[in-house]
Amino acid sequence: MKKLFRFFQLYVLLILFWFAISGEFNWSNFFAGTFFSFLVILTTQILLKQMHIKYIKWAFVKNTSVFFIVSVRHIVKSAISQCRLVIKNKFEYRIIHIELKVQDSFVIAMIANVVTLSPGTVTMAIDNQNLKIISAIESNEDERQIIDEILMLQEAFI
Repeated sequence: MKKLFRFFQLYVLLILFWFAISGEFNWSNFFAGTFFSFLVILTTQILLKQMHIKYIKWAFVKNTSVFFIVSVRHIVKSAISQCRLVIKNKFEYRIIHIELKVQDSFVIAMIANVVTLSPGTVTMAIDNQNLKIISAIESNEDERQIIDEILMLQEAFI
């Protein structure tokens, strides 16, 4: 019974997440969210059984949730910043080197993906714990603000 309740909780959370991401509530969105949420849970359970994983640790779920929230915040903040730069028309592209503290290659790849999803930045290279990015920043601005924003993404996993 407890397992079924957890399944239902996750199912409802995924449906709510579906509505939050889509930005609207209508019947076609409701049915699509219901179907794909069920499909995601079912597929995940099958994969976990095949990999002989009995449960996912709570710390991983918590860290991933925090990372998602910080990532969305970073992307929105970057979008607003880039709009401001385009309106001012006083920006230049700079190559920035960032040394991360995390050692997990999956986490480093996720951080690189968030950087690339952020308007005005692209990950050029990943070398061990180092990211090389190109970013559009204000001509007289220091790179430190961008570096701090990206370093904040790894805090969920440290």
